[in-house]
Amino acid sequence: LHYTIPLIVGTLVTVAGIFYVAKHRQNGNSATKTKRTKPLEEVHIPKFTFEDLQEDSEQRKQFLEWMDIEGFSIFTLNEEIQVQVDLYWELTRKFFAKPMEYKSQFKGKPKYKDDIFEGKRQVNKGFLTIKEKEFLKLCLEDPQQTIPDDIEGFEETFRALCLSLEEITKYLYTLVASTVDPSSKKVVHDKAAMDVVLDCVRLGSSVSMIDYAPIASKNEITQVPSRDAPTEKTHFPSATHCDTGFLTLIMCSTVPALQIKDRVTGSW
Repeated sequence: LHYTIPLIVGTLVTVAGIFYVAKHRQNGNSATKTKRTKPLEEVHIPKFTFEDLQEDSEQRKQFLEWMDIEGFSIFTLNEEIQVQVDLYWELTRKFFAKPMEYKSQFKGKPKYKDDIFEGKRQVNKGFLTIKEKEFLKLCLEDPQQTIPDDIEGFEETFRALCLSLEEITKYLYTLVASTVDPSSKKVVHDKAAMDVVLDCVRLGSSVSMIDYAPIASKNEITQVPSRDAPTEKTHFPSATHCDTGFLTLIMCSTVPALQIKDRVTGSW
């Protein structure tokens, strides 16, 4: 499982809630699913809260039906978690504002010690720099990572936020995994499988804060073959991609290209 929160430094970001994408198990009965025919922009997209899903069976049913068809959903944060997110953003801004010499000491160490993942990026935690953006990717339990200890309140705020997101992550996984597959009449994951996954949530999850460098014009853009072609109006400092893992939690913001691909029209 994986959750990530992007950060845009120097940009006013209005956070409306959490947008989450889950990879849905292919169970062979897609032909019988209700298929949307209208463009997504013409459809009412339901919004949920964590509390509503816990307390209202009708909300849970609507959530699972929507997820089964669309693969994403929109959540609104409660005030407590919103305060944690806002505070962590402020502390991370202080980190990205520091000199490169300071930030470089938090670069992650290689995760793999063999050649199984040859050609893959070996360092996937800590401080990373990739073209026009910088990452600070941390998790609750990783003996190889170093968390900044000279920014007051950083570690405490990070841990509190992780615990809140972990609670949501475990609940959403359990909700989806305990549904019954219409074709086999069995639950997606039995209790033994769910216990294994739930035990791995903390080790397999991370929080990513991202600082996108401002780009004044198309002429300043570094051309990278794997990325979408930039235009005069848009530039996406990442290639179109799908995240690995069970789900991704992304803060809604004004960042271009954090978009949903419409399964009917093919547009974003």
